[in-house]
Amino acid sequence: MNILTVTLNPCLDKTVRVEKLNISGLSRAEIEKVDFGGKGINVSKILKNFGTDSISTGIMPMGNSRPVFDYMAKKEIENDYVISNGFLRTNLKVLDLSTNEITEINEKGPEIEEKYINDFADKFTRLSAMCEYVVISGSLPRGFSEDFYAKLVEIASVSSKVILDCDGIQLKNAIEKKPYMIKPNIYEFSGLMGREYKTDEEIAEDMLKLNKDIPCIIVSMGEDGAMFCFEGQVIKTTPFEIEFGSSVCAGDSMVGAMVYAEINDFDFEKTARFATACGTLTASKKGSEVCELQEALENMDRIKVEKVK
Repeated sequence: MNILTVTLNPCLDKTVRVEKLNISGLSRAEIEKVDFGGKGINVSKILKNFGTDSISTGIMPMGNSRPVFDYMAKKEIENDYVISNGFLRTNLKVLDLSTNEITEINEKGPEIEEKYINDFADKFTRLSAMCEYVVISGSLPRGFSEDFYAKLVEIASVSSKVILDCDGIQLKNAIEKKPYMIKPNIYEFSGLMGREYKTDEEIAEDMLKLNKDIPCIIVSMGEDGAMFCFEGQVIKTTPFEIEFGSSVCAGDSMVGAMVYAEINDFDFEKTARFATACGTLTASKKGSEVCELQEALENMDRIKVEKVK
């Protein structure tokens, strides 16, 4: 069972905490945690926690990426990257202890030269042909075309089920190639469909429209849970209460959980419970720590499920 995860804009995630975030003023911070990764690498990490191997690929800037490869080696994550020009970007997460809210400041990353993009396309074509599942997630650095993810979906769909977790124009273009699964959050889904939502029923209606071409759709909604659409059905999950830690890997945990549920033949409701439990538990941890399989299995029955459509 080969799984490929794609990270084209890897990063250094630095989480700091402040007593109170003073906009336009001075805030003294303490470093809470520094992690190396990116959304695809995070998916590989959650799968490894679940005892499932994957191959992590993408484009890695040569400037300061050695710690990322050391990190993946420590986690025993197999990888095969194109090494490019530039430096690894830094994503800053500021935890305001007075409100328990996180402010994220993400760098764009380097501009990738065309030769490295072409090298990656060749590598992706070779690797995806060997895999049953391909997870494409995260943003793109400068240098990529607006339809690059669409091209990847088209290539991989020949032999693989493609799971897509991105936003904006890349998502809009890529869904035309009919990936197997997409996982936008509610803001990304609203942007994709060009409307604001007042009710769950309105969200479900648009999910069902896409479901004609995309077999599985998940719209995550943070502490409000998530909505899942599969084979003309829409259900909503509501998580249990947690002491919030970080949202850094919560969405990636849901994606990894969906892949794990798929390869282990979970039914629709069990899949929704499991994925929501994984996202919820990961959100209770610091930095980019992710949940363990056993704690997800033990807590999934605490997830409330209701049918929407």
